[in-house]
Amino acid sequence: DILLTDMGGRTALLLLDEINGEIYETYIYPGEGCLCELTVRDGTEVTPSMGEEILAVKDFTIEGRPGGFLELSARDTDGVTVSRLVHLANSSGYSVR
Repeated sequence: DILLTDMGGRTALLLLDEINGEIYETYIYPGEGCLCELTVRDGTEVTPSMGEEILAVKDFTIEGRPGGFLELSARDTDGVTVSRLVHLANSSGYSVR
């Protein structure tokens, strides 16, 4: 499953996956000057400081759009902004948690 959720007051992408009968949650979210990732077992209390930096960016946003689309936007350290619409194929779209 793919969900939008809150991580420290910012919108985060939440990916749920089952591995050997256990559910894991992977959060992708904006940090301070970076994009962060955090993977934990389902039910673990999380805070933004628990994640690891995966990419230096000045800004990163995730927004739900009609029709099952997500808009991902990032501004890199040179100030260049890139936005992409992502449609979740073979899925009922995304949910908000």
